Amino acid sequence: MRTSVQPQLVLLVMLPLLLVMATLMNRQPNAVPRVPTPTPTFTSTPTFTPTPTNTATPTFTSTPTNTPTPTFTSTPTFTPTPTNTATPTNTPTATLTPTATITPTATLTPTATLTPTATLVPTPTSTPTATPRPADVLSGQQHWGGATRSQVINRDLIVAADATLTIDPGFELRFGPGVRLTVLGTLFAQGTQAAPIRMIGTSSGWEGIMGGSGSTIVLEHVQLRQAGSAGSALSSVDGSLIVRNSSVQQSGGGIVARGSIVELRNSTLTGNTIAGPVVTIQSTRFATTTLIGNTIGGNETPNGAPQLLIEAATTAAPVTVEGNRFVASSGGAGVVLNTDTPVRGTIRCNSFHDGTIGLQIGTQSHDLDGFRLLIDNNAFIGQVRYGATAPLAFNMTNNWWEAASGPIAPGRNPHGGGVPVGINLLFQPWLTAQPGCAPS
Repeated sequence: MRTSVQPQLVLLVMLPLLLVMATLMNRQPNAVPRVPTPTPTFTSTPTFTPTPTNTATPTFTSTPTNTPTPTFTSTPTFTPTPTNTATPTNTPTATLTPTATITPTATLTPTATLTPTATLVPTPTSTPTATPRPADVLSGQQHWGGATRSQVINRDLIVAADATLTIDPGFELRFGPGVRLTVLGTLFAQGTQAAPIRMIGTSSGWEGIMGGSGSTIVLEHVQLRQAGSAGSALSSVDGSLIVRNSSVQQSGGGIVARGSIVELRNSTLTGNTIAGPVVTIQSTRFATTTLIGNTIGGNETPNGAPQLLIEAATTAAPVTVEGNRFVASSGGAGVVLNTDTPVRGTIRCNSFHDGTIGLQIGTQSHDLDGFRLLIDNNAFIGQVRYGATAPLAFNMTNNWWEAASGPIAPGRNPHGGGVPVGINLLFQPWLTAQPGCAPS
C-alpha cells in the first residue's frame, strides 16, 4: 500500500512546482542558466526520506525498551530466601539441647543416694540396746548376813531362776546409781522390828527390785529408800509379791504388780514423788490381791493419779482391801477400782482422806449381775467432789460420810451435811459416827 501511494504524493508535490516552472519559463525565456536549479529543488528525494522516517523499525526497538527483563532482576531482589535463613536462626531454638541439659536435673542420682537412708541397717542394730547390762548372777542357795553386816552393789544383781537369796535381819544393802536387783528365783529379806533390813542408794537413785515370771519376793521389816529411778521401786510380773511391815520412802516409784499374787500388809508408802499411782495392781483370775492395814498417802502424784489403782481386765480373783488409810494429799483419788467384768471381794474398814474422790469404781458392765463386792464401815473424809462414785447402783450402806446427817445428795438427802456422794450409789442407812475399825 505504501509503494502505490508514494507516486501519487510525488505527483502532488511536483505539480505545483511544474506550474511554477511553466510560469517562469513563459516570462523569462532567456534565463536558461537557471533551469538546472529545479533539480536541487527536485531533491525532494531527500525529502522523500520518509523511509528513514519509516525507521519505525528502530522505533520498534521497544524490545530494548522491553528490557524489563533486566528489570526483572527482581529475582536477586527475591533474595528473601537468604532472609529466610530463619531456619538457621531457628537452630538456636533447636539448641534446646541446653534445655535438654535437664540431665543435671536428672542428676537425681544424688537423690537416689537414698542408699544412705537405706542404711537403716544401723536401726536393726537395736540389738546392742537389747544387750543385757553387766550383772552378777547368783545361783544356788545364797545367804547374806552373819558377821558381814552390809554389802555394796555397784553392778546389777540377778537371782537366777534356780537360786534363793536369804538376807538376815539388820543387814544393809547399798546400791549404786541405776543399779537393779532382778529376782527370777526367790528372795527372802526378812528382818525384825528391832533389826530391819535396809535397802538404800549409795549416793543417788537406784532402780529397785524387780521380780520376773515365776519369782517369789518376800519382804518383812524392810526399809526401801531412794529407789524407783526407772519408774517403780518394787515390781512383780506373773510372780508372787509379799510385803509386810515394810516401808517405801524417798523414792521415785511405788509398787507395781501385774498378774501377780499380791499381799501388802501393815506397810507404809509415804513421802515419795511418783509419776503415776503409788500402788498399781493389775489383777487376774488366778492372782489374789490383799491390802490390809497399810498407810498410803502423803505422796506427790501429778495429774491426779490415785494412791491405789486396781485394774481387773478379766474375771479376777477376790480383792480384799481392809483397814487401810488412804490420803490423797496432792489431789486425785484415794482408790480407783476399774474392772471390765464383775468383781468379788471386800472394801471395808478403810479411811479415805482428802483428794477429789475417796473411792471411784469404774466398770464396763451394764448391770450388777455377778458383782459380789461388799463396801461398808469405811470413813470418807474431806473429799472435794465425791466421797464415793460409781456408774451403777452399788450398795454402799453403813459407811461414814463425815457427818451424822449423812452425805450431800440433792433430792435424796436434803439435810445431809457430809461429803457429796455419787448419784447412783445406795447410801441409806449410813453410819452416824466414824467406825472403830477404820484408821483415823
